Amino acid sequence: ADFAATINWGDGATNTADVVSTSQNTTFAVLGTHTYSEEGPESIKITVTHGTDTPKEFTDAVTVGDPAVDVAGGATFTAAEAATPAPQIVATFSDPGSNEDPQTDYSAKIAWGDGSITAGTIAFNSLADDFSVTGGGDHVYAEDGSYTVTVTVSHDSAPAASATSSAIVSDPSVVGAGGYTYTGIENNMNVAFNETVATFTDPAGPEPLSSYSATIIWGTDPITNQPITSAGTIKLGKDNVFTVSGAHAFTEETPTITLGGVITNLAPISVILNHGASLPVTVASSASISDAPLQLTGSASFSAAEGVPLVNVPLATFIDLGGPEGLEDYTAEIAWGDGITTPGSVSVNTVVINGQPQSVFTVTGTHNYHVGGLQTATITVYHDTAPETAVLTAITVSDPPVVPTGNYAFAATEALQSTPQTVATFVDPGGVAPLNEYSATIDWGDCSATSVGTPSVNPISDVFTVSGQHTYADEGSYPIAVTISHEAAPTVAVTSTAAVTDQPVVANGGYAYSAVEFRQFGPQTLAVFSDPAGTESPGDYSATINWGDGTTSPGSIVANAAGSTFSVQGSHIFTQTGSFEVGVTIHHDTAANVTVQDMLTVSLPPLTLTTQPLIWKEWTPLEAPDNALATISFVDSNTQVMINWGDGTSSQGVVTQFISGGAGAALGTHTWTETGSYTVTVTVTDGASQATATLPVTVLKPVLPVPDPATASANDYYVAEMYEDILHRFVDGQGLLFWSNLLDAGAPLSVVSSALLSSDEYLTNFVIRPAYEKYLGRDADPGGITYWLARMHAGLTDEGLAASLASSAEFYINAGNTNVGYVDALYRLVLGRPADGGGESYWVGQLAAGESAFDVAIGFATSSEDRTTQIDHTYEALLGRNPSLAELDQWLVDFQSGLTTNESLIASIAATDEYYSRAVNE
Repeated sequence: ADFAATINWGDGATNTADVVSTSQNTTFAVLGTHTYSEEGPESIKITVTHGTDTPKEFTDAVTVGDPAVDVAGGATFTAAEAATPAPQIVATFSDPGSNEDPQTDYSAKIAWGDGSITAGTIAFNSLADDFSVTGGGDHVYAEDGSYTVTVTVSHDSAPAASATSSAIVSDPSVVGAGGYTYTGIENNMNVAFNETVATFTDPAGPEPLSSYSATIIWGTDPITNQPITSAGTIKLGKDNVFTVSGAHAFTEETPTITLGGVITNLAPISVILNHGASLPVTVASSASISDAPLQLTGSASFSAAEGVPLVNVPLATFIDLGGPEGLEDYTAEIAWGDGITTPGSVSVNTVVINGQPQSVFTVTGTHNYHVGGLQTATITVYHDTAPETAVLTAITVSDPPVVPTGNYAFAATEALQSTPQTVATFVDPGGVAPLNEYSATIDWGDCSATSVGTPSVNPISDVFTVSGQHTYADEGSYPIAVTISHEAAPTVAVTSTAAVTDQPVVANGGYAYSAVEFRQFGPQTLAVFSDPAGTESPGDYSATINWGDGTTSPGSIVANAAGSTFSVQGSHIFTQTGSFEVGVTIHHDTAANVTVQDMLTVSLPPLTLTTQPLIWKEWTPLEAPDNALATISFVDSNTQVMINWGDGTSSQGVVTQFISGGAGAALGTHTWTETGSYTVTVTVTDGASQATATLPVTVLKPVLPVPDPATASANDYYVAEMYEDILHRFVDGQGLLFWSNLLDAGAPLSVVSSALLSSDEYLTNFVIRPAYEKYLGRDADPGGITYWLARMHAGLTDEGLAASLASSAEFYINAGNTNVGYVDALYRLVLGRPADGGGESYWVGQLAAGESAFDVAIGFATSSEDRTTQIDHTYEALLGRNPSLAELDQWLVDFQSGLTTNESLIASIAATDEYYSRAVNE
């Protein structure tokens, strides 16, 4: 236990060895175990240690040899007699040592059991971790049978190892050739043909015929879906080539199919060739079976008419000797003998022939002959691969009668020869023939002699026309009979109608007249005429007058004194001015109408106005029924009225409802706000006519609504004036009584003015509505009025209302939706002037810097410029003067300090003695 040892095996491996005592603990042995991976000589070094003694080293030598491989046989090698077999594995082996190079470290010999030995090919199989030995590509067995194959494997200096497998050698497969075509007729017509369907050779040389066999597959049974087979007959021919032949009765012809883009009627045949135990060989040939011929019979000759279609006429019958098939398997073609060929139609019926049912096919055709004479039709029938069959049939074609059309209208004038006109048309069912083969006779229906019609033909439509001309002695309606002939064909007849009219009258017009709008014109002679065929009663003539203004009326026919001419007279009322072309159309029974033209100029009637003086009241609207200002002598839809009211205002008037062309009245509506005398001017225009008239108007103060107007007090007049100046209306009785009593009781004047200025009536009509019109361009909606009244009663000023509306999105959008447009609109609407450059830039800059639109708008509304305008306007309206400089400055200070508003400004001035004196004294 005091010794230890290590062994260096010489191949790079070192491990610990066992030290054992061999004799009384005086002799020791070093034991070690190792596996070498390669053969060859190796030097071994053993190192022994014992306690603290110096280690001792010993050396030894070893020679490593290769081990014998483990060979496994049991494979089955197959080959054909006299044929080089494919290489096959005949054994496998593994190396107990380690796998080495299969090409340089191992070798194999194969003894084939027939006395021959060849080298095997060794390959490593990494999946199985073993080696395979392949042979056979360089060995040919001369005879069939079973052989023992011995495989011997050598590995360098190791002993060789062997194993056995077996070889089975069979006869070789024959080498077959197909590509033959078996021909026949469906149902074989009771004959079966024996034909070659394949050939083959035996690579090992010919053997007795009994060593070979052949099976022919003719196709598939359509009922059982099983192959139809028969044994082929084998014969040996020259050059050691065997032939295989056979016979089969096909019930149907081979169908036409497309193979590889090629149309063919070949059906496939397979031939299986067998030789002993060798693998069978299959080759392909084909069969071409044609239809049986048809038995075709033509129909008896028959007749047809030129141009009359033959429709589905029977021309031939036939029987299929191979048995009837579907109609789609037969086609027919008919050459009619006139250069035209069309397809025939094939149908089938079952008939009894010799006591047996038989399928008989019929060929029919449709055709229209356009030439006469004897025609020979050729009927050809095709049936798949059967030979085509044809028969002849004779057809006699005659001329048909023409097909006429009558009912044409023939127009003529009595005693005058008519123009050539169509009296009939016809078509020739047999086609267009030369014109000299046709003729026509015309009976004119007036007992005169018949005449010959003139035929002509349209080369495009092939329609013939019969025309003629005739002179009728009297007017009226006459039947025309037309008889048409075409050589030997039956004649045909049609009728038309002649309408013979009177000759038109000879008329004169071209007169020029004048008329007045809305005044009757006439009766006046507008045309004169005579009858070239002789004068008749005036009742035989009539006239229609087209007045040129969209209206017509009958004319009156008057015989002139001499009795040879007539005049046409008419009357009319024109409702518009201008020049009119008047047309006079004269009618005479069936004669053509005759029209002459006159010219008529229509002018306006004189336009005059009549007025009367008017006395009216201040602040009282002039309206119906008292607002008729002038009587107009003539009015129509073009009449326009303009009124100058004499107080610096004008407005458009209206015309009373009127009968056009009659008199009317000019109406106007107006309110005078001051007493005095006024001259009202009424101007009426109608087209180019105009008339003007004036009337004096006296405007008086209304009588105050008190029990005794003569005793009205100063306070009554003050209250009435306040209503007019603040509410812009005349005072009502209840309001006058209330406020006068309040003033009589000692109330200050400011009570009245402040109350009126804070009323809903004032705020709605003179603050809110005007603000909406001014800033939004529309009337205030009811909801808006209610909202702003509440705000103003709560302390909102006129300026605050203006700024609120002017800062709304609606105002901003209407101003152009830009800051510049917004500022310009404030200048124009608040200050009443265009923006100056500096001011515009300043306010646009304020908006851009974030100042709100409301702040900008309130800046305009509370500016000294705007308030100065307001103060000036209030002084002028209430006191009839401008404020003094001191008054103006004081009010501006009061506005600036918030001590006054627009309403308190008005209320304060209206409560002054100066205003009271003006109100009472006026």
